[in-house]
Amino acid sequence: MKRNRSIVFSILIFLCCGFLAAEPYGSIVYAEGKSFTLIRDGAPRVIAVDSSGVFGMEIMAGDIFQTAEETMLEFAVYAVGATIKIAENTSFRCGVEPEKKQVTGELYYGRVRAKVERLAKGATYRISSPSLVAGVRGTDFGLDVISVKVPQASIESNNNEYSTQQGHSAILHRVFCLEGSVLVGDFSAPKLNTVLLSAGEKVEKLQVLSKTDIDEAALEKEEINKEIREFWEERPFSGKSPVLMSLTEPVIRLDSSVNDGEEVSKKPQNRSIPTILTTTLFILGGSALITAAIADYTSSDDWLVKSSLSAGCIMIGSGAVISIMSLFSR
Repeated sequence: MKRNRSIVFSILIFLCCGFLAAEPYGSIVYAEGKSFTLIRDGAPRVIAVDSSGVFGMEIMAGDIFQTAEETMLEFAVYAVGATIKIAENTSFRCGVEPEKKQVTGELYYGRVRAKVERLAKGATYRISSPSLVAGVRGTDFGLDVISVKVPQASIESNNNEYSTQQGHSAILHRVFCLEGSVLVGDFSAPKLNTVLLSAGEKVEKLQVLSKTDIDEAALEKEEINKEIREFWEERPFSGKSPVLMSLTEPVIRLDSSVNDGEEVSKKPQNRSIPTILTTTLFILGGSALITAAIADYTSSDDWLVKSSLSAGCIMIGSGAVISIMSLFSR
């Protein structure tokens, strides 16, 4: 009998956790420019910035955003209380590693800046590029993967000087810290190379496309230059708190019927009340099931076991019904 109950407890708690894990990665809180491309489940969709469904649009783990020229996006990332600013001509992927409680971002090309307001205990936030990885320990940092030119003299002397004018084509990988501190790792070299950046510092790594050998030079900290500060001063954050937005802002789900080049035109619907209610019911229901499981092993009070089991099933069932109803109401 107890074994059967344990199986029931395990299944219900698993279902409860599954509902909680289905929460979105975040949402778009600000956008300007013309259009951007969203790649979800391998299918690209071009979305106009001025369409009615952009602000508050739900972001799921695995989504890839590609901004067009003069187009910028700002995300609220709920789990880590972070705001992500994606500059023009940038390709960025949103990721999650649930088993490690780690929220991630992957910068393929372009420029991105992150501002973290809070990190839950045990949670981490990391942004990586093809060469460098930045793990947040502070509040304000960014990564660049941009095209530059390297003179022949710089290649021969290996001094890593570059410009935007003439020379050999190269890719600049850069991490900078504006506030707090950021741990940076270079995973492109044969040996792991890490450095801790403080406010006002940066590290850079040049990948000259005409060179076939790997640059094994250690990362060196430098002072942030004027170009970085001016670039992001012209592209400030909107000022919206991702912590508050996760509770109060409407979230708009992308209609699966939208085809390439079409705009998102769904009207915002406030999901804060059903989301909070269902989350509360799942947590309370899961707690009741855990109580029933403990009582089943440690006590002979069958009434307590049955009462806790019934209460847990009712609360989880109610949360599931509310979730399903909210889906049909969108």
